[in-house]
Amino acid sequence: MIRLRVNSKAGLFEWVNKNLNLKIPKSTNYQKLIEQIINSGNEANFSKKMYGLSSFDEIIEKDLINDGLSAFSKEESVIIAEKLSQNKKKWKFTKSNVGDLTRILISHSNLKDYEKLLPELIQNEQIPSLIQHHRAVVRPLGITRSIAERSGFDADDLVELLSAYVTKETLTHFCDNAKFLANYLLINKNYSPDEIQQLISIYGTDDDIKNLFIVLIENQFIDIKDEEHRSIGIITPYGIIVNSSEDPIKDLVSLVLEKTSDTALDIHLKEQGYSSGPLEYRLYGKCLMTPPEDILNHEFGMNDLREIGKRLGLIRLDYVTQKNHLIRYLLLALGFTISTEISRISAYLKLLEEYQNKFESERDSEQLRGLMMNVYIQSEKILKDLIYFHIAIFWPSVQEIEDSEGKLHIARKIIRREFRDKINLIHVP
Repeated sequence: MIRLRVNSKAGLFEWVNKNLNLKIPKSTNYQKLIEQIINSGNEANFSKKMYGLSSFDEIIEKDLINDGLSAFSKEESVIIAEKLSQNKKKWKFTKSNVGDLTRILISHSNLKDYEKLLPELIQNEQIPSLIQHHRAVVRPLGITRSIAERSGFDADDLVELLSAYVTKETLTHFCDNAKFLANYLLINKNYSPDEIQQLISIYGTDDDIKNLFIVLIENQFIDIKDEEHRSIGIITPYGIIVNSSEDPIKDLVSLVLEKTSDTALDIHLKEQGYSSGPLEYRLYGKCLMTPPEDILNHEFGMNDLREIGKRLGLIRLDYVTQKNHLIRYLLLALGFTISTEISRISAYLKLLEEYQNKFESERDSEQLRGLMMNVYIQSEKILKDLIYFHIAIFWPSVQEIEDSEGKLHIARKIIRREFRDKINLIHVP
């Protein structure tokens, strides 16, 4: 934040030395600079002259409020200003300029104000129940700062993931298994799902959250029915897949070389027409020209495939009974791009009818929000499947599209973002 107030590091040191009568070398890092300002007794002086505030703690607090407010829309910021100003009785503000409104809110509020106000606004459904904007995380616990900075899409994706799976039914499992929260959970406090979602966003790195979900999936504490492409990886019923391989064909070649003797492999490749060159190169050529699912199906039995899957980090593979089903997840784990499985519309309709029946009988607002999230997930799947179908049908006429999976990946992001925005407008009684 300090760096934003001056044009350059050199300009900052020039300002400090001139206004605080210090002689700090320009080669000093920012942490040492702050320490020297404090040790020289100039903390209050610096804070007052640079920001009009009283201390570094207050500067940090105002900076966090600024980050948190940037996560809200103009309409939401107006609601917050009206509440904190008691409808302009305590102080005045203008609705026309969001920048001016933010500056006024920063000037007239502190973090405790938001700790009191945000739960009320969430309860009244005047703001979303969880927002992360870069490092700022906003929810019932107020405006807080995450240890992990997340981009707009990654932050939205994590919020969506946690909202779907941290529920009243799974809350205890998340608390018991989120080891990175051990130092932050109060023993005698009954946390709500919203609060645990915020704490996970604050104190969990992407690896922490990924490992947490793996434990929950392995112990069947959460139910994953389909594969979900998320920012932390591909979430499946058999673990979380993070594609890191630069050459999945080379990895497939290594698996075959490990499994098959050189003599048997040489004979097999010559029969297939791959007769010249080193054995590994010939095998690479075959794997390049043959669908990888055919290689796995021909070269490996179920037990071998399960063992490979375990080495690739997959779990609960003993529950997989169909070979083609197991091969699908191995291909994902190896880093191959595979076509998305499309469900029949009738299956979606059956689920939506079940949710409709539950809506008619359910009265608990939190359960209704959970149902609304389920409706959103199924509706999103319908839209994605329709797009896949549309591209498949009209593919010959779409000459300019070169990377089909890349286009589908972009489409998936757009659908999730745009449709979620529409769902947020729906009022749940």
